[in-house]
Amino acid sequence: MCKWSPHLAADIQCLEKVQRAATKIVPGLKNLEYSDRLKRLGLTTLETRRKKGDLIETYKILSGKENTTGNKLFELSAHITPSLFHSKLKTYLFGKSFPP
Repeated sequence: MCKWSPHLAADIQCLEKVQRAATKIVPGLKNLEYSDRLKRLGLTTLETRRKKGDLIETYKILSGKENTTGNKLFELSAHITPSLFHSKLKTYLFGKSFPP
C-alpha cells in the first residue's frame, strides 16, 4: 500500500480509521461526530488532503516549479490559459478570499 496516497478503497478506509481514532484521543472531543472533531482541530479528511496535495503537485509540474517535463505528463485544453488554471487552483485550494 502506498501510505501517502492509497488507491484501494480498503486502504483509504484503513488510514481514515486511524485518523478517526486519533481525533478521539484529544480531550473533550471523544463524544463529537468525526466531522465536528475535524473542524475543531482545523483538519480535513485524509482524502481531501490527498486531493489537495495532488492538485498542488500538478500545479508545480505544469508551472515548471518541479524538475520534470510536465508537457509529457499532461495535455491542457486550449481553453485553459496558465493564468486561468492558476486562478482556479488558488480558489479551489484556499477559497475565494485568498489574496492574488
